[in-house]
Amino acid sequence: MTGVGKIAGFSVLGAGNRRRRAGLVLLVTMMVVAFTAVFSLGILESQLVRAKLGQRVADAERAELLANAGVQHAVALLLEDPAWRGESPWIALPTGGSNEYQFQVQSVSGGRVQIRGAGNCSGAIATKLLTHSF
Repeated sequence: MTGVGKIAGFSVLGAGNRRRRAGLVLLVTMMVVAFTAVFSLGILESQLVRAKLGQRVADAERAELLANAGVQHAVALLLEDPAWRGESPWIALPTGGSNEYQFQVQSVSGGRVQIRGAGNCSGAIATKLLTHSF
């Protein structure tokens, strides 16, 4: 037997075998660490995509609510003055950020008015349209 000796009844591996075994253990350990790192990065990327998607959905919902606010603001003005027609500038909410709405009122056939409200929340824009008699 090459590389194996006997000391007090115990077999001792030779230095060459120990190095090969240590190298193999190191290689397997590095492969496991690399696989774990790649798997963890994949999970992290997936979670970041989900978070961004969730934020976009929330912004779209807020934009829709802001568009409704624009329509309601126009209705309140028309209740005060049924002859009012025009367009508002973008009206920012005092909460900060890019939460704003605007509205437009124009006459349409049959003595009716068309009210268009628009909402903007962080770049997500929604519009609402209402046609009504006042």
